[in-house]
Amino acid sequence: MTRTVGTTLILAVPLSVLLWLSGAVPLPLAFGGVTLVVFFVTVAGFLALRALRLADLPASAAWVAGVFATALVLYALVAWFKLLALHAFAVWAGVLAVCALVFPERGAPPQRLDRKEMAGLALCALMTLMWCREIAQAPARLAREHLLFAWIDYFVHGAIISQFGDALAARGSVFLADHAPLLYHYASYMLPAALAGLLDQPGLALATSFWLPMGVLTLCAGAYALGAALAGPTGGLASVAVLTLVPDASTYGLRNGFLSFHFHMMVSPGADYVIGLFLLCAALLQRWVPRGSLQPLVASALLAVGGWPLVNWAIFLRVVVGLHSTWLVNSATHLWGSRRFQTKDDSRNSWWVAMLTFGEGWHNNHHAHPTSARHGLAWYELDQNWIGIRALQILGLAWDIKVAKIRQPLPEEAVVPAGEAVA
Repeated sequence: MTRTVGTTLILAVPLSVLLWLSGAVPLPLAFGGVTLVVFFVTVAGFLALRALRLADLPASAAWVAGVFATALVLYALVAWFKLLALHAFAVWAGVLAVCALVFPERGAPPQRLDRKEMAGLALCALMTLMWCREIAQAPARLAREHLLFAWIDYFVHGAIISQFGDALAARGSVFLADHAPLLYHYASYMLPAALAGLLDQPGLALATSFWLPMGVLTLCAGAYALGAALAGPTGGLASVAVLTLVPDASTYGLRNGFLSFHFHMMVSPGADYVIGLFLLCAALLQRWVPRGSLQPLVASALLAVGGWPLVNWAIFLRVVVGLHSTWLVNSATHLWGSRRFQTKDDSRNSWWVAMLTFGEGWHNNHHAHPTSARHGLAWYELDQNWIGIRALQILGLAWDIKVAKIRQPLPEEAVVPAGEAVA
């Protein structure tokens, strides 16, 4: 229990601070609610590892396992029994309490949270604060400045959280009117939805200031678990540092934004949970290979459940290719290609990105003339999107379409000031 309490306190502090930064919840209330949720998630993780005879894994592994188990159980209760997330969480907490009492630790003395493990958890907490502190303040800045400093997708995420956490919210599908909610990838929303009911808060603040930070924390914890499995506590610390500092160094001034890792984490926080889970699965598989035991393999298989293998190629690969092709517009076309217009940014025209994105790769043209429906301005710049728009115009289904010309003067705000270097 000492290890569980220590893990809870280390992880609850940054999550509470980030929720408080939203401006929606006072710090004491945020700390109380978050600590309650984190405690039972941690209990679930340690119980799961103990049941699989993997209690020697670091506390970060217990956190990932607890998030996975709790999210799936809550979603099952919400989907099957039409419970609110808070009520499902209460049921799950009761089950965990009974299991902890009926199945106490036996045999070897309980493992304590040592300094190395505390350092790993503290690093995960620090990285979560560093990555999420700005977007966590988005609701407060929205109330103060009437501007949302976050992606507009968070309105949808917040609505889904409220849908499962607010007794007054409609329980229908957010995608199809007058339809019941589909069995969808909603599991990661369950913990913030439970907290929404506990604190009586709307979903937006919980989406930016709890759902996202929990995902980043889970990602970091998975990285530590894998690094520790490969090279001990030092490897765990190095893995967290590499995962959070190297992939998107453009955030820290090195202008290496090709992978757009930070962008993906912020826009699609559900992916953070999956990455953390995948890293823990890799750690368990690494343990299985030298030992020849089936138990870590079974644990990895259970953790990896989340879809039907037969639809991987038809759905998941298609979605991954489509999303990454789209995100190349924000990365590759700011690194490679030609610059027809001397705009203030480093946008470029990339023919191969244009082929993947139906014309969006003519990015320098777009930055120079952002209101133009046609991005491929030259006759040889294939722009399939423009062909579709032009067809709609011919059919009378689209009108008032603006199209720029190559020799058209740039808008004033896009021109590079005299004497300023172009990236």
